Amino acid sequence: MANFWRKRVYQDEATQAGDLSKRGYVYQGGVFQAIPSPGTASIGLRTSSETTIVYLRELTTISQACRTLVYEGVTFSTTAGSATGTNLLRTEPNSAASLYASVTSSGGTLIAQDLAGSGNKAGGIAVCTKVRTLKPNENYLITVENLGNQATDTLVTLVWSEGEPSQYNVITDPNTTDSGVT
Repeated sequence: MANFWRKRVYQDEATQAGDLSKRGYVYQGGVFQAIPSPGTASIGLRTSSETTIVYLRELTTISQACRTLVYEGVTFSTTAGSATGTNLLRTEPNSAASLYASVTSSGGTLIAQDLAGSGNKAGGIAVCTKVRTLKPNENYLITVENLGNQATDTLVTLVWSEGEPSQYNVITDPNTTDSGVT
């Protein structure tokens, strides 16, 4: 029984974002936008054919409070090029998922929202560290709404992995004789 729990601890640690990034399974992408007051900015995310697990969603705002709304299953069109997620292990290929900085959209279901305050000087930040599993080959929309009375600049950053953790060959404990936890 002790061997089971030792293997379970290794599996849990090996599927955390920090350990996954050391092995080339974590990507980061961000979009910087100026938002008028009143106004909104929209960011499109098209996931790859793999299950996408978002570990961090961060909104940084320069001078005004902002709210983010995340929608799933939207239809969107882009007016600008896309950016891919950068692999945090620079010797590995980048993500097949795409981020779009300028989109028009319709439909979708609201699945999350956050608020970033402006602080008492300038700037504010909201970080959502809840792990959220996204569907493969799906469109997501992140809408950032300026709640202040002046224009503001914002940066939305996403950190994610792709694929199921069970595919990552996570057990590397030399004291066990089998290759994984079932």
